[in-house]
Amino acid sequence: MNIQKSMEQALATAEANPTKRRRLDPDTIKQDTLEALWVRAIVSCNLSFRLVENFEFRAFIKYLNEDAELLLVQDHTQVRRWVIYQFNGMKVMIKATLQKARSKIHISCDL
Repeated sequence: MNIQKSMEQALATAEANPTKRRRLDPDTIKQDTLEALWVRAIVSCNLSFRLVENFEFRAFIKYLNEDAELLLVQDHTQVRRWVIYQFNGMKVMIKATLQKARSKIHISCDL
């Protein structure tokens, strides 16, 4: 999957699951998008939730964009909440997509 497609999917997820948050300057990073992209990176790369607590990682993010470092949570338990929230949002979207199917869908697993 290319980067542009991944970003487009994260933007769609962020728009579908908005959360009330404090905003910085409207021209800066959108926290819903940051959350969606961060969760996708953590899940797809099997990264530790505690990475957000790492000083060197936070320094790297701050170097890239100071606002991103401010918006990125500082506790791994909040990252867990983000992952669960994104999972539940995607589950609702997938259920809606499956319900629109023209025929019955049967899912099976070969063990």
